[in-house]
Amino acid sequence: MTDAIKYDPYPYAIGSEEFPGFSKLIEELGELNQVIGQILARGSQLGDFHNHKLATRLVEEMADTSAAILLVLDENKLNNKGFIARRNYKYNTYRRWQAQGIDAWKGYEDEFLSTPEGFPLGE
Repeated sequence: MTDAIKYDPYPYAIGSEEFPGFSKLIEELGELNQVIGQILARGSQLGDFHNHKLATRLVEEMADTSAAILLVLDENKLNNKGFIARRNYKYNTYRRWQAQGIDAWKGYEDEFLSTPEGFPLGE
């Protein structure tokens, strides 16, 4: 008797054994993109759009996306310490650029693609 291959009818979904939460993360990223697109299409106005306050929707979709990211990290046994270290590093970089003004990022293009030495991103 051979071992049957278990078929997962909903791979990547919450509750799946195959990359659980990935489909939820994609869904939430899409909803966040939609709200940001609506804001940009309105000339960066955060007021009403189809009877929805865009500022409220933006915060909600950012929170939903954050929750989906945490679920994917946890359920797929990914390195949370590496995630936190990278998030903090990037946040501090972005804050520095913001404080310096619009031209601050020039000359830092390599930072978009690199990770500083010593960050625990591996296993």
